[in-house]
Amino acid sequence: MNTVDSASRRQVIEEAADWLVRLDKGELSAGERERLEAWCARSPLHRQAWQAAMELKGLVAAVPDGVGTPVLGRERVDRRTVFKSLMAVMVAGGGGWAAWRRLPWSVWTAEYRTAAGEQRDIALPDGGRMYLNTDSAVDVVFDERQRRLLLRRGEVLIETAPDTTMPGRPFLVETSQGEVQALGTRFTVRELDMAPAGATRVRVLEQAVAITPSGGGSPMQLAAGEEVTFTRGHWFPVSSAATADPAWRKGRILAQGQRLGDFIRELARYRPGVLRCDPAVADLRLSGVFQLGDTDQVLDLIGETLPVTVSSITPYWVMIGPVH
Repeated sequence: MNTVDSASRRQVIEEAADWLVRLDKGELSAGERERLEAWCARSPLHRQAWQAAMELKGLVAAVPDGVGTPVLGRERVDRRTVFKSLMAVMVAGGGGWAAWRRLPWSVWTAEYRTAAGEQRDIALPDGGRMYLNTDSAVDVVFDERQRRLLLRRGEVLIETAPDTTMPGRPFLVETSQGEVQALGTRFTVRELDMAPAGATRVRVLEQAVAITPSGGGSPMQLAAGEEVTFTRGHWFPVSSAATADPAWRKGRILAQGQRLGDFIRELARYRPGVLRCDPAVADLRLSGVFQLGDTDQVLDLIGETLPVTVSSITPYWVMIGPVH
């Protein structure tokens, strides 16, 4: 499949995810249902995507209560999860169990979750605190041997507290790429959607952490004011980083001469649906401090300050493109 076909396939699946969430929430009027039927009739790929959507809906309906309910809207709408799930079902080519195995159950069933644009402040059993950023999922495992957080997706800021048990238990954050051990500290851990198998980024705000990749190798100690990205078997260069709380903790997103494409990719984490930047304008530069509480206003400001157009296909499908 060539690049154009792949991009077209992704767009159709994203549109199917949007239709599915709206249908599941009961948001479709009679006129919108007619538009959905017209959308399905556009091409064989559109019909295939909607068949996958219906199979996904059936798979989720077959899951016991409490597991399937967060998936398709209800309390926390998460169109990115639905999109990834549709991709899994289409890759599996149906087949029930094969598709079921590819669905992100560990994210859906995580003890603590946030939807796009949501943040949570959670007290940990040992007196520490955990701050979940947008679109994140974490499981907490505290027992007699360890204090462990399993970051299933997204980003978390940790404030550790001294362990009062004897002997003291290590405080660990586990991701798909490895393990981060706190050494009496405040730090952030973020799962990155980086090809081919993801990556983890760690920033230390106070004191230090020790990082051990799951692929083996010696641990790395990271000090306050340092940041590093790593995969299961590779370290990226350590860089300097601010020791103040990240901007998202104050409900803000910052840009300092940032590429518009990179900024839009980051902003997309904080709003449901699809937010895309046309490559023709992706290299424009943007600076400013923007409020995450109203991402529509952020997009309006971009449209007013840069030579771009902001167009909405639906409230959940926004494109940033060149001025024609």
